[in-house]
Amino acid sequence: MTRDYLTYCASVKPNRNLPATHEAILIRHMVRLFKLYDTFLLLVAADRSEVAYIFCRLIIEVGIHLEFLMKKGDAKVFKEYQHASLAHDKKYLERMIQHHDRDARLGNLGPLKKEISLAFERAGFQIPEIADKPEWGGSFRDTFKKAQAVGAELEYNSVFRYSSHAVHGTWSDIEHFHIFHRGDTYLPKTSFKPVGPELLPGMAQYCQTVAMEYVVFMWVSNKNPLMEPLGGLGNWFHRALEAYEEWKLLAKKKAIN
Repeated sequence: MTRDYLTYCASVKPNRNLPATHEAILIRHMVRLFKLYDTFLLLVAADRSEVAYIFCRLIIEVGIHLEFLMKKGDAKVFKEYQHASLAHDKKYLERMIQHHDRDARLGNLGPLKKEISLAFERAGFQIPEIADKPEWGGSFRDTFKKAQAVGAELEYNSVFRYSSHAVHGTWSDIEHFHIFHRGDTYLPKTSFKPVGPELLPGMAQYCQTVAMEYVVFMWVSNKNPLMEPLGGLGNWFHRALEAYEEWKLLAKKKAIN
C-alpha cells in the first residue's frame, strides 16, 4: 500500500511556482525515493536482510536530502547541488581525455564522453565552472548536518548509522551476517538472514512521512486528496510499531519467568 501511495506522490503535478531546474531536482528525489523503496520491498519479501539494510541507508539519505531541499533550498543550494552532481562526471570526463577515449577494460569511451558533455550542456554549466570536490548545502555540508537542519537526527542516528555497516562491509556487518564463529575459526555463511518484523513498518512510515511533506510542499497546501489516506497509513504503522514493542517486552518478561 505504501508503495502505491509513493507512486501517486511521485506523480503529483506541482502547484508551487518553482524554477524548472528546482522542480526537476525535487521530482527526481521523490521518484528515486519510490524506486528505492520498491526495491527494498522486493528484498524484504525475499528475506534478504543483508542487502535490504543497504537500501535502508539509501532511502534515509534520499529522504533527508529531499527534506533539506524543500525546507532550506534556495537558488544557491540548488546550484551547489548541481555542481556537486556534475563533479563526478567532470572527473570521469578528464580521465577519458587522459586515456584518449579508450580504456583497456571498457573499450571505446567516445559515446559516453559525448553523453557526459551533453549532460553539462543540458544543465547550463561549463566544465571549468565545476570544482573538483564541491559540496552542497551551505553550512550544512554533510548528511548529518542536513539531518539536524530538518529534524531527522533520530533517523540518521538509528537507521542511517546502523545500515552504513552493510554499505561499507564493516567487521560488525561481516560477523553478524556473513560468517560463522566456530571456536578459533570462521566459516562462510552464504545463507541470508531473515528480515526482522520491525524493519518494514519503520521504513514504510518514514517514506510515508517524507511523501506527505513533499505533497504539501509541491501543492502549497495540505488539501491534496492524498493527504487523508497517507495520514491514516502513518497512524496504522505507528500502532504496528507500538504493538511490536509491547510484544517484545512481553516476550522478554516470559523468558525471565
